[in-house]
Amino acid sequence: MASGRNTGKGQGDAASHRWYRCRAAKAGFPAATFGTKIDTTYTATFDGKPVTISGSGLPYDTVAVTQVNANTTKDVRSKNGGKYKGTGEFKVSKDGKTATLTTKDTNAEGKPFNGLSVYDKQ
Repeated sequence: MASGRNTGKGQGDAASHRWYRCRAAKAGFPAATFGTKIDTTYTATFDGKPVTISGSGLPYDTVAVTQVNANTTKDVRSKNGGKYKGTGEFKVSKDGKTATLTTKDTNAEGKPFNGLSVYDKQ
């Protein structure tokens, strides 16, 4: 089971729910997104079934998660009633000290963009 709690401070890994702090990010979100507080929660099993994300600050409100292996999860994100579609891969390094989140998304206007975030274990 995956539990996500995002307060703009970190991301948990699928295997043990350790928390990581983001140290670098590059994304194609509109400028208005940056500086916006992100405070979201969700709980999902690794069955690929969509669940609702509660909270605010993200351009999507639904996520479906699958576990690839002990260190990697993949997700599909969408906005109910909107054009936003995206995928993500969260991968924890073999030593467990860092993690990366690679995303491929389509914004509300239907334009594609990619994102990359690097996290350090806290």
